[in-house]
Amino acid sequence: MSSLVARYCLGEGEPPRYLAAMHTEVSSGELVFAGGGEPRHTLKFSDQSELYRQLRQLLASRLPVAAGGMMPGPVDEVAALLAVGCLEGPYVELAWSGPGQWILREHIEGAEVWRKVADSADWVNVKLPLN
Repeated sequence: MSSLVARYCLGEGEPPRYLAAMHTEVSSGELVFAGGGEPRHTLKFSDQSELYRQLRQLLASRLPVAAGGMMPGPVDEVAALLAVGCLEGPYVELAWSGPGQWILREHIEGAEVWRKVADSADWVNVKLPLN
């Protein structure tokens, strides 16, 4: 029986397109996207069900989700929503390992092994999938 393998990839310079922030008010807010050499982009949501729908679409498309630094980031919020069953499936985390250096990590439930890959093009989406 083979083990589930999660991939990771190291990068330098401009990171690929990613979910940079989630700003939420009581039930509305916005998702903020950055990276990929493109201007920041904001996508608003008007209620929790729309937020969950947008996040499900992002996770399914494999767009990276940023880790926080000194405070929780979008990847922490996604992990919490996965833990309580509001979201499901694998996701890709973007974290910084130093100035201009970053790492993409694939999170798959049940994965037992990490495998370093040279290129993330076949498992990470860098374009916004949302309308």
